[in-house]
Amino acid sequence: MIIRTPYQSGVLSDFEEQKSIDSFVDLLKEIDLARDFEYSKSWRIEISSLLSIDFIKKNLPEQKLAFAITDLFGTADPNKIKILLQNFQPTYSFLQKNNLNPAHAFLWHQTVCLFANQVFLKPFDWNCEKELLEALKKEVRRMSFLQKMKNILDNYGIKLICVNKKNLRIPIDNSTFWLDQNPVIALSLRKKTGSDVVSSIFQALEYLFLHLKNNSKAIFINENTVANFSEKIG
Repeated sequence: MIIRTPYQSGVLSDFEEQKSIDSFVDLLKEIDLARDFEYSKSWRIEISSLLSIDFIKKNLPEQKLAFAITDLFGTADPNKIKILLQNFQPTYSFLQKNNLNPAHAFLWHQTVCLFANQVFLKPFDWNCEKELLEALKKEVRRMSFLQKMKNILDNYGIKLICVNKKNLRIPIDNSTFWLDQNPVIALSLRKKTGSDVVSSIFQALEYLFLHLKNNSKAIFINENTVANFSEKIG
């Protein structure tokens, strides 16, 4: 269970500090609820109809289910999660199918956010586009390119998050969105070839520089990798 404590006195205004403390108290209440839910058979049936339990267990294997869900959504209450789901409005791109379960997309996004919030990088600079792409292109055909590309993205303030590749029941290839001061690129690593993985990264960067510069609230979710990889690195 990840518990984020409120900021210390003096860092925030009195109003912001009180709001932070109130949020922390609310979280403690949700943790108490999670303890009750964990041993409720009816809760497990309801939550299983709403979320992919296999996906949660594979990505948060060390946590009990109710606590893992509280980490992801701030609550384990199915009714509250349904409200959050109703307010989740991502942009879907290059979809092969139109039947992607919105709850699956929401779970994917919340999982990526949870992991991304544990990565601390310098703020992103929009002026880095040309320099960043050139640096990435140099690594494309080298061994261990994924880790090297991740290091490059880290240096430019972009969080690259890889979600468990065995979760094929949620058919998302990649997603791109803004989180605080940094953009996030998430990959499922569903594809087997290195070129597919690299293509997903360049595709996500295209979304970033074309669509997120003046839209910090947009969330792009993609089910299908761009085929014309050579055009991206030419």
